[in-house]
Amino acid sequence: MKQGNLMERIQNARISRRDFLKSTAAAAAAVTLAGCTQSGSSGTTLAETSGAGTSAAATSAAATDAATTAAAESGQMAEATIRATDKAILNEEGEWLPAACWHNCGGRCMNYAYVVDNTVLRMKSDDSHEDSWEYPQQRSCLRGHAQRMQIFGADRIKYPMKRKNWSPDEPHPELRGKDEWERISWDEAIELAAAALKKTYDTYGPKSVMSLAGGGECNGGGRSRNVLNSLGGAVTTWSTSSCGTYAYPWDKMIGLPSAYDMGLAEDRLEMPKTELIVLHGMNSGWSASALRSYTLMKCKEAGVKFIAIGPDYNATAQMLDADWIPVNGGTDTAFMLGVAYAMLEADDPEKNPLIDWDFLNRCTVGFDAEHMPADAKTNENFKDYLLGAYDDTPKTPEWAEKICGAPADKIRWYAEQIGMKKKVNLLHGYAPARCAGAEDFPQMFMTLGAMGGHMGKEGHCTACGYKNQMNNGKTLVTAGGDGIPYVKNEVDDCIGDTEIWHAVDTGKYNFNNKTGYGAALSPAEPREIEIHAIYIEDKSGLNGFTCLAEGLKTITKKDSTVDVILTNSYNYRLEARYADIVFPVTTLWEREGRPMSVTMDREYMIFTGKVVEPQFEAKSDQEVGILLAKKLGLNAEELYPVSEKQEFFNSLQGATVYEDGDYAPLVTITEEDLKEWGVEGEVQEGKIGLNELCKQGIYQVPRKENDGTGTIAYQAFREDPEANPTASASGKLEIYSQAKADNLNATGIGGIEFKPYPSHVFAEESYESTFSDFEKQEKGEYPYLAWNPHYLRRTHSIMDSNIWLREVCENPVFLSKKDADEKGVKSGDSVRIWNRFGSVVRNALVSGTIKPGMVGIPHGTWTLMDEKSGNDLAGTDNVLCGGSTSNSGVSGYNNYTCDFEKYAEQMESDSDRGILTPGLD
Repeated sequence: MKQGNLMERIQNARISRRDFLKSTAAAAAAVTLAGCTQSGSSGTTLAETSGAGTSAAATSAAATDAATTAAAESGQMAEATIRATDKAILNEEGEWLPAACWHNCGGRCMNYAYVVDNTVLRMKSDDSHEDSWEYPQQRSCLRGHAQRMQIFGADRIKYPMKRKNWSPDEPHPELRGKDEWERISWDEAIELAAAALKKTYDTYGPKSVMSLAGGGECNGGGRSRNVLNSLGGAVTTWSTSSCGTYAYPWDKMIGLPSAYDMGLAEDRLEMPKTELIVLHGMNSGWSASALRSYTLMKCKEAGVKFIAIGPDYNATAQMLDADWIPVNGGTDTAFMLGVAYAMLEADDPEKNPLIDWDFLNRCTVGFDAEHMPADAKTNENFKDYLLGAYDDTPKTPEWAEKICGAPADKIRWYAEQIGMKKKVNLLHGYAPARCAGAEDFPQMFMTLGAMGGHMGKEGHCTACGYKNQMNNGKTLVTAGGDGIPYVKNEVDDCIGDTEIWHAVDTGKYNFNNKTGYGAALSPAEPREIEIHAIYIEDKSGLNGFTCLAEGLKTITKKDSTVDVILTNSYNYRLEARYADIVFPVTTLWEREGRPMSVTMDREYMIFTGKVVEPQFEAKSDQEVGILLAKKLGLNAEELYPVSEKQEFFNSLQGATVYEDGDYAPLVTITEEDLKEWGVEGEVQEGKIGLNELCKQGIYQVPRKENDGTGTIAYQAFREDPEANPTASASGKLEIYSQAKADNLNATGIGGIEFKPYPSHVFAEESYESTFSDFEKQEKGEYPYLAWNPHYLRRTHSIMDSNIWLREVCENPVFLSKKDADEKGVKSGDSVRIWNRFGSVVRNALVSGTIKPGMVGIPHGTWTLMDEKSGNDLAGTDNVLCGGSTSNSGVSGYNNYTCDFEKYAEQMESDSDRGILTPGLD
């Protein structure tokens, strides 16, 4: 264990972290986009009507102004307290080191850690250069500033450990999650794990082992995969969790630019020149703030107007003073069908041109009977479907209102706003695509953009608003590869995460030959499976999957086939709590270093090195893999031929920067550098010295307007579609796609019959299923729809145990004032939410910013099952989000049904509940 005596001095200091937070938490929470506390009072709520934008933003602005004043006052007190504490406990100076926020929020921001005696004492964000619009600092949010609690938190796993009553021959699965833990040595842990794996492979074969490793689906992935694949391979999983129904080959089916993106937006420097930005299902201020929110704020300053579409008037919409169109979860396609009808209805080429007929006729197929693709198997087209020619149901705004909940007059108003007369950026998040039955969303969103002609010209785009899609152009900084080879997995069994635990429980699943993200599904092939060992590495293999309640039951029943669960973890997350052996692993701050993915933004790359030495007995995932390989008689040097320091160096040696129309080496490397680092490499000239870059931690290219690095998506295609075809069968954007219908209808999942063009469908879990009789509008057993917003205090499920973030942002269930009043619920009351999959408890936050009928359950809490009541007291979303899916295998995170009631007992807040630990200290 590498620790100094600073921690002891800090523990002896008189200041209490909780006392410190009492003077700062409320102000900090309110300032953060008014996100955690602004709408928390049941006495003062924002308007619930569809025109709530102005009054809501005014309330939000007033709250933020007041909070800013309070923050300034409390900040002065906090600074004085910190200085006094520093003076009392510090006897030597430390140093600022780059310390990346490594979690996958989509931001990848820059942080620096002030390190004293191998302890991170302070955090700050990017100050590597002066801040400007052309050269912005990559500032982090409160999650980044609280990052050190991931390393030094109370739930840090310090030593290898095993369940007291587990052995390879007597696994006692029924005791998972409640057995005592025993501290064991690394030798014992590796010996036991290797014995369990050897027994499983020898007795049942490679198809009895399941690998749940991050960083790759089906093939590739975590460091443990090399060991498992060398033993014969392992069953893996596929998922749609990030992009929802966009995790499909839409490039080949309907002509989108890539396999799982709607397309790219404008260069961020050009975005303020548009007139209107639509945020459909987006809340980047909470999920992935950073440069995205900064860009949107600059657009607002330039006079750009905003429209937000979704189930709540969220923090980002409030920040931008957006007009809000409230829409029920999972009904986005119905809403857009109503909009398309309204555009068609109101379009007048002379007096009111809304539809870009030139673009539709030249660049798309399937909009009308005169422009059909050659492979069409039906005589149907999108326009006639809109008009009701096939089902006697015109898709009018009034028809759409009954499903999506947006008023018909608001739908017609929106149709006018996004017509071809205006410069419009149509942006969506992935939330609308993370719904059961949302397979038509990508095609419908594309169709709406094509109707308005918002593609291929300046000031216009139809695109995703996540990650680098909001900054279209050349990738200006790239990293090199690490040099680690991946051993091929000879097992082709790959299970979709919506049926993973059902498969483990029943021994049966549908094989769809999903080969990776963005790949198509083959027709279902029923297969049998019998899982006896599970290895979890760098993945939320329980908490992050739907069917969580079924998963816990499956691995804890007395006759479970799962004999051993191995987990690599640095903290006591759910996957560690329900494991049999836990390997304590290092965080990224304790490893040699790595580059952070360039997909987060094209203008910069973060290279983070070691911040502190490994804490306690933690080892890296690669070190664990090497130890296992040796114990199993494998050639560890072949599996891991490159040291971790050499891996980091390789990524730096191969890094490039775009300049003068080509890519050149980024890093200058000298003979002295090679000797100092003790690595193999080549001397080269670059833009920045090796050690300078490692000290700075980031390389960013300053921008300027018209610098030639931005691009306009679809521009060449728009100008000449025949010379610049898409990857679809017709070479055009396919509003009618025979490939889409044929593929989706053959997967054997979901059972929905999809049209070749976008249409309204009924999923098993959907708004319509909240009714016992939809036509008569009679509500059913579960009359509400739940959705799972990404929450400010967490990145997915990561950081849920971070006590600082718990104290600043509570863990509520968001309820509309109308629904809460009907149930007698006020903010702070404990509420039980339940459906056919499970039951959870959270404390309520009642607000007029939530659409009535919708229940918001922020994503990512760590399950805390109460055996007596059957309730999850942590309120985990995936307990309620069961196997709800449809033909593409999508996880239905944002449109599952539920009911709620005021809970009989008042629950304490999770910040007061404390943090679970293994109890070995």
